[in-house]
Amino acid sequence: MGAAIDKSSGGVVWLPFTVCCWALEVTEPIEFRADSRMLIVHGNVNESKDANDIHDFVLDDGRFRPLAK
Repeated sequence: MGAAIDKSSGGVVWLPFTVCCWALEVTEPIEFRADSRMLIVHGNVNESKDANDIHDFVLDDGRFRPLAK
């Protein structure tokens, strides 16, 4: 599990999923930038079968929403 913390307000948004089983060449399974609302996840989300897949989420209205592929 993980969370995003707003450094200005101190607000916490929990990730609504677990992540595991990313590819060996991936050093950071969760990618983000401080100046973006986008979150990129490599590997299995909620223990799905998508071990080498990439999942995109956006922080929208206090929750992470998956982006359509």
